[in-house]
Amino acid sequence: MRKLILIFLFSASCFGARVGLITDTHHTDRTDRTFQASQSGPRFYSESVSDVTAFSTAMNLRDPDVVIENGDFIETSDDGDPQTDLNTIEDVFDNFLGPFYHVIGNWALADPCWVNTADFMDQIENGNDPCVMTLPTTDGEAYFAAGSEGGNNISRYYAFELPDGVIGIVLDSNGRRVGDTTIYQVGDTGLIGGGQIPDAQRTWLTTFLDNNTSVPIVVFMHHRLWPENQNINHVQDTTAADDIRAILERNGNVVAVFQGHVHPASQKWWDDTTFENHIDGPESSNDGFVSELNGIKYYILRSLVLGWGAGETSTSDSAVEGDFETWGETTPASVYYLITVGRNRGDNGEFYVHAKGFGANPGGLSDSDNLLARWKLDDEAGQTSVKSTNGNQNGTSDNDIVRGVGAPANFNRSMLFVRASNDVVTNEEIVVSQYPFTFSGWFKTTGGQQGTIFAINGVSAANKYAVMIIQGAGFAEMGVKDGFTAEEKNTGSTAYDDDRWHHMVATFADKDIWNLYVDGKLEVGITNANKTVPGDITNWSIGGKEGSVLNDEFDGSLADIRVYDIVLNANEIRNLFEDGAIGRYRRQRYTFGDHQQPRRKF
Repeated sequence: MRKLILIFLFSASCFGARVGLITDTHHTDRTDRTFQASQSGPRFYSESVSDVTAFSTAMNLRDPDVVIENGDFIETSDDGDPQTDLNTIEDVFDNFLGPFYHVIGNWALADPCWVNTADFMDQIENGNDPCVMTLPTTDGEAYFAAGSEGGNNISRYYAFELPDGVIGIVLDSNGRRVGDTTIYQVGDTGLIGGGQIPDAQRTWLTTFLDNNTSVPIVVFMHHRLWPENQNINHVQDTTAADDIRAILERNGNVVAVFQGHVHPASQKWWDDTTFENHIDGPESSNDGFVSELNGIKYYILRSLVLGWGAGETSTSDSAVEGDFETWGETTPASVYYLITVGRNRGDNGEFYVHAKGFGANPGGLSDSDNLLARWKLDDEAGQTSVKSTNGNQNGTSDNDIVRGVGAPANFNRSMLFVRASNDVVTNEEIVVSQYPFTFSGWFKTTGGQQGTIFAINGVSAANKYAVMIIQGAGFAEMGVKDGFTAEEKNTGSTAYDDDRWHHMVATFADKDIWNLYVDGKLEVGITNANKTVPGDITNWSIGGKEGSVLNDEFDGSLADIRVYDIVLNANEIRNLFEDGAIGRYRRQRYTFGDHQQPRRKF
């Protein structure tokens, strides 16, 4: 196993931290098992190595800040060699080129062939010393000094740093019930274990939270802390669960708790669904679900051992190598997740968290986990349908599509918009309706009149919208109008109506902080816009604003319009520009010791 030397540069301009997450791998030499209601569905043990390999490969391309496995990494071995099973799956998990972390699940140390916890800890890595903020050095049953495979100190529970001031906390919920001699489960055939968090860990957690009250914190643990359930697959003692939740709630800055363990049988989370799934909704779904309690979101994640496929048989060998061309087709339910968490963003004005689940074997990747929609505008001429690459935000052109003149270097075609003909692409659906978000697109015009590149609109007599345009003097501009009051604008000072291709990005972090980029460079920014997104956004449009009347139609060619539900940072915007301006995507790699880190692809 390799040793990593990593240098992290944290910047105040970074909006949010990104975490790749899987849970319940259950690697073992056991034979695959079909559906059993008493055992939470099927288990495709034989696919764990290829599945985790695909996950690590996908994460190297998506480039989150860290990856985490959320417990039950291995299961009891039929041949009595759990150490070999752990070494095998750890070796493919650590193919991810950045820091990676482990959560202890009930199966991790359940095999009776384990001698002690130290042997398990000696074969795994948890990040690296500069990123691990604190370890419980006084807890003799949880802390183990250097000697692990990673050569660093290691513990059952700990905290680690993420960009943008975000902190991750890993808890171990495998404590014993009161009266047991051993506090934590080791080498015991009782698979569920105590489902408790012992007193020493609670004390450490309380102290750590009290010392870090002004930063967003996310928690990772294996057992369910909330919602409570009739089955035994959660922290056993509901009073104890109440106590732990009260600790997490005490300072108001724990944003979310991510939980595994529940596969489950009843909700059938291995049914088919779309390739990418937002799991921030309140209902159970094929992909896991989230329940909010006292300001904290509690996510329950789908288990990897259920396989990539639907029902009784797995389809991992035939899963669509899905990129954006096949993204909207029916593919298996979510099996891995990407989480974004940050500060001073979102509805409450302080912290936000956003989780997405991805379905098909992630060896085939989409452009970005935070890309809500993308219109290449390369559809065939002579029709009115304009496809989104994710398949669920297709638009309709008011007139037959006409091919634009040329295209940016990385694209084959563009779409021509003629102002006099009212050439506008629309869709009566909401693509995004609240901060934060980013608009991106390529344009080519000779100008002379104000023209909309992309807008989200509310249909009313007052006209309500958020928009990215090229205005009459050829200047780049972004703005929001929330009704009868004047539009708030952020306008550049360089004219781009020169009949050449340019790339514009508008980032709306919140009601105040807006930045406008052209050709990979910051054009203009404001920090006091003081405009909320209109509450009745109902549709989006390309090439014109669609309010009470159609107006500000674009005159020229457009290509590759994108909408993100995050604020892209300066490096990502520059990369996005270079990908279109220079030619086919050229991945830059950054060297860390003997290993290389791919840049984040947008």
